[in-house]
Amino acid sequence: MDERIWLRHKESGGYFNCPAGTADTFKALGWEPAGGPPPEPDPVVAERIAHEPQTRVAPPAAGEQIDTSTTPRRGATSKEG
Repeated sequence: MDERIWLRHKESGGYFNCPAGTADTFKALGWEPAGGPPPEPDPVVAERIAHEPQTRVAPPAAGEQIDTSTTPRRGATSKEG
């Protein structure tokens, strides 16, 4: 059976179950020994992350002006503006 080791990329944080014979090649590409498989995802966090893209508002583009004249003040009623 082919021996495999877990590697983790230092920039992306990704994990890779690498054949041991090719580990040196991947280490030169930014992968480091991980010491084991990636942690199991927390189902609560996974659910929150799955929901966020649907509710997240894109930030304004660089240099874009935001019109705040129609934005209500925090705590203001609709009559106060």
